[in-house]
Amino acid sequence: MVPLTDHSRFSSRFALPLAWDLLDGPPAPQHRAAADQANASVLAFLLQGVDIDAGPRPADEELAEALAPLRIKLDMIIDLLARLSYRDVALPPRREVALTASRIAWGSPLPLRAGDWLRIALHFHQTFREPIILFAKVASATAGGPGADIWIEADLAEMPEPVYSDLARLTFLFQRRQRAQRGS
Repeated sequence: MVPLTDHSRFSSRFALPLAWDLLDGPPAPQHRAAADQANASVLAFLLQGVDIDAGPRPADEELAEALAPLRIKLDMIIDLLARLSYRDVALPPRREVALTASRIAWGSPLPLRAGDWLRIALHFHQTFREPIILFAKVASATAGGPGADIWIEADLAEMPEPVYSDLARLTFLFQRRQRAQRGS
């Protein structure tokens, strides 16, 4: 893997389902605005789940034991509704991704040319399959050797500060969770 050269604000490495579409040129302002609005909603939903999981737990063990069956049933209902809602949505393959404040990089089996504009979909949740959409312009494509993926680096299009901040927080938490799972 080739390291990213831009380490401003945040830098994360993780694996998640990633897909991209080649665009004819830079995204239209209305497409960027629609993606920013959708991203804000998806990020708010995903971060709400993180905040609930990280919240303080009741000190009363009896209360926690009494509420455990209810939580299990609610989790099953949410999972069932999500599966019904997204049963026709297949996730793209998982890829190693590196993300900084201004760049994204990943391994691609297909070459891309510098200057190509992309619409990138990042899927952070297995059940809630709404992606985070990023627009980016390919900066470089480096061959990884025989049989290896081509390492694509792309410059991210600007996004509103609240969306960027929520994305930075989500990627940090996602990366931390993946490292914890690998360690155990």
